[in-house]
Amino acid sequence: MASIIVKVSIPALQSAVALLKIAQMEYSGASPSPPPRQGAWLLLAHSRIALNPLPGANSIFIRVLLDKKYSLPYRVIDALVDHFVGFIKEERMLPVLWHQALLVFVQRYKEDMTPNQKAQVKQLIKHQGHHTITGEILRELNESKSRGEGQASAESTVALHHLLILASTMLILTNLSLSLADMMAM
Repeated sequence: MASIIVKVSIPALQSAVALLKIAQMEYSGASPSPPPRQGAWLLLAHSRIALNPLPGANSIFIRVLLDKKYSLPYRVIDALVDHFVGFIKEERMLPVLWHQALLVFVQRYKEDMTPNQKAQVKQLIKHQGHHTITGEILRELNESKSRGEGQASAESTVALHHLLILASTMLILTNLSLSLADMMAM
C-alpha cells in the first residue's frame, strides 16, 4: 500500500488529513519488553501479531506522506509533534521505522516547528535514541530557524522596500516639477 502512495499523486489536503488522522491513532510498532517467563512472551507475541499484523505501519505511512513534501497546515505539524513527543516516556524499544519517520518529519518541517516543539523533540530523542539517526535529527534541529523566526525581519525588509519606492517616487516627482517650472520660466 505504501509503495502505491509513493507512486501516485495525492492532493495535498487529503495528505494533510491522512497525516492528522494517523498522528492521532494509537501507535503499535514498538517491541514489548519480554516478560519474565518465556511461555508468556510467546503468548504475548502471538496475540500482538493477531491484533496488529503490521506493526509500525503508522510510521511507514507517516514517512511516505511526509516524503511528498507538501506544505502542511500548522495544525498537522502540531499533531505530528504531539504524536512523536507522546513517546517520551515509552519504555518499549521503538523500531527503526519510527526513528526514520521522525527524521523525515524534522528534515522536511523543522522550520515550521516552534522553539518549544524543537525543545520537546530534543528531550524525546534523549529518551528514544537511535545510534545513527538521533545525531542527524539533533543536527537538523540545531541548524534551522523556528516558526516565526525571521518573519519580523522579512516584514521590516518589505517595509524598507516600500519606503525606498516611495522616496524614489517623491524624488522623480520633485525633479519633474522642477523641470516643469524651468520650462514655464522660459
